Amino acid sequence: MKLLSLLLLIGFSAVFCDDSYPRGVRNLHPRFWDQFSTSLDRLGDQISSAVDSMFGTNEDGSVRTVPLSSRPLETPMRDRPSSPAFNPFDIGGPVISPFFNLFNIAKARNWWDGENVCIERTETDELLNQTTNVVETVQESEFQPEISTGSDVIDLDESGEEIGEREARQFQSHLRMSSCQETISSYVCTTRVRSNGKRKTYKTKYSCCYGTVRNPSGIGCTPAEVRSLSETLLSAGARSFAAAIQSNTATERMGKGNYTFFVPLDEVKTPEFAEENIVVVDEDAELLKNANQDPLENEIIRKRREIYSSHILDHIIPGIYMSGDLKDEMLIETEDSDAKIRINEYRIPQYVQTANCRRIMKSDQFTKEGVVHFIEGEMDPASKTLADILKSDARFSTFVKVMEDAGMTDTLEKPGQVTLFAPTNEAFEKLTATEREKILSGKGCVDSILKQHLLPNVICSTAVQARARTRTNAMSHVLLERKDNVLTVDGNPILRADVIGTNGIIHEIDSVLMPETGMSF
Repeated sequence: MKLLSLLLLIGFSAVFCDDSYPRGVRNLHPRFWDQFSTSLDRLGDQISSAVDSMFGTNEDGSVRTVPLSSRPLETPMRDRPSSPAFNPFDIGGPVISPFFNLFNIAKARNWWDGENVCIERTETDELLNQTTNVVETVQESEFQPEISTGSDVIDLDESGEEIGEREARQFQSHLRMSSCQETISSYVCTTRVRSNGKRKTYKTKYSCCYGTVRNPSGIGCTPAEVRSLSETLLSAGARSFAAAIQSNTATERMGKGNYTFFVPLDEVKTPEFAEENIVVVDEDAELLKNANQDPLENEIIRKRREIYSSHILDHIIPGIYMSGDLKDEMLIETEDSDAKIRINEYRIPQYVQTANCRRIMKSDQFTKEGVVHFIEGEMDPASKTLADILKSDARFSTFVKVMEDAGMTDTLEKPGQVTLFAPTNEAFEKLTATEREKILSGKGCVDSILKQHLLPNVICSTAVQARARTRTNAMSHVLLERKDNVLTVDGNPILRADVIGTNGIIHEIDSVLMPETGMSF
């Protein structure tokens, strides 16, 4: 690899030793040539070192290899050297890239190249609907330069293809698509392979190992403070939930860890608390004074504890889910097998995550028992479909009948993620006699009217900060607006928002929404 420096040396020698140059040129500065030769040798060493580093050779000229036992079963895009099939500079011999680091400038590093980064690889056979954890490793502390090709992500020899088929592969039907996505806490590369009737998806995820957080300097992850669950809850202002955890025998097994907790903060007062007389009023002032003295034993916390204890398992998920693992419209089973938590994401314009439509206020808090996400108030469980919720409430009997007569209840029964503006019986009483008769008899544009009450995705109330227009299933629009903390749809007040179902949410309204096509029916 010293060839390049030797060529440069010869070239400069020819210039300074050519007879066409006056002999006095070199005599003007007697030490110049010695200094220049030393500098040129140093430059050659730098060039040689850079090229060696790029193409994986040691100082003695041998090829640097990785022991077979340490090679992962699946090799992601950034873990393998450049493949000759995709190298534009490959001309059959040693490759010299025009982009090598001429002056030995440090290569820019990604945060997932540092210490305490865990790597999880999965392989999914889409035809069999089976997912396998291929390998889990921890990023080595010492950084090793790597080259990304941006193309050949997975060596099919390593994923099951016989070596004898490698050359014939180019003549067979083969499609490979790769993409990478970075979140606040992870970096995920996904590759989909379609080859000879096989449909597989390979996923490689880089994230901070449990108990570590992103390094403020930008590279790798650093250890975080890990306290007990009780200490974490009390310090964050979730005293009621802490008391419920301590008094609920069903949570004793959670001392072993590996759980995710969605914990409501005490200072957020919600309608659920109001219905249970939990709102802090003047007569509670004396109790609040004693809260700091004995935070687990006062009347307000006792009332809240009774509520939390009855469905505390609805807030707990087996396994560790960091904020980067939570995806829009994800439905996760809780420790209560009948209850689920629905995750939604919004940019309004700031990024917001919700759990059962409760805003996640502070996420990824490590404890000895698991990870905690603090949410904005008490969270209702998702345990029934939207159809079941409506049928169990007599106030929606008219709307349910109209939906059944129109054959549209299946939309509210099947899995999905919809938003329903559900008019009460009183809403139908506000219609004129003619309008009410036509809707109840199924005449006119009843289908369009019913579809005007449905949105194809989940819009939680917290996603509406001012004004927002969204398309309905009737291919029309509704205007959602929040003013003086009152939420309206097309100017009609939403009486109760964010009633959670397993296949969406319900916003209760006291008016029937009319699309443009239904105005003249």
